[in-house]
Amino acid sequence: YSAIRVGRFLGQLAFELGKAEEGRAHFAAALELAERCHFPFEAALTRLARGRGLAGSPESMVDLAAAREVLAGTAAAALLPAADGSLGAAGLPPAARAAGLTAREVEVAALVAQGLTDRQIAARLVISPRTVDRHLRNIFQKLDLPNRTALALWAASHGMKD
Repeated sequence: YSAIRVGRFLGQLAFELGKAEEGRAHFAAALELAERCHFPFEAALTRLARGRGLAGSPESMVDLAAAREVLAGTAAAALLPAADGSLGAAGLPPAARAAGLTAREVEVAALVAQGLTDRQIAARLVISPRTVDRHLRNIFQKLDLPNRTALALWAASHGMKD
């Protein structure tokens, strides 16, 4: 736990000092460790902190929604107002909410819009390429889109691309 918490703290500190890329690196390392160790609560806290640091960006919205999803399923109800307040400020894309996309599907769509391949998305999210494929099929069905090019255009037009 300590390494994850230190990474999260260093990420927050870097953002406060205006060193966004350094902050992103610390948060990414902390999140990767939390997910690799199967510590969903620590991953959620890291996503909440990173989401606050990246306020207003599509990545922020994805982090805050994912953090809220995990926190809602735990005894950490006291943290929900923090996640809800930050998420409300960031605002998930209305089109994604209307289509019923999950936080993870929003995250996958944003990465597709950035031009990442399934393998790159899987590596970034620490999931298997098969899971990425499953998310894409669900997204295509929910949005009635034929392929990833159409998804990339849809995601970019709805503010889901960095």
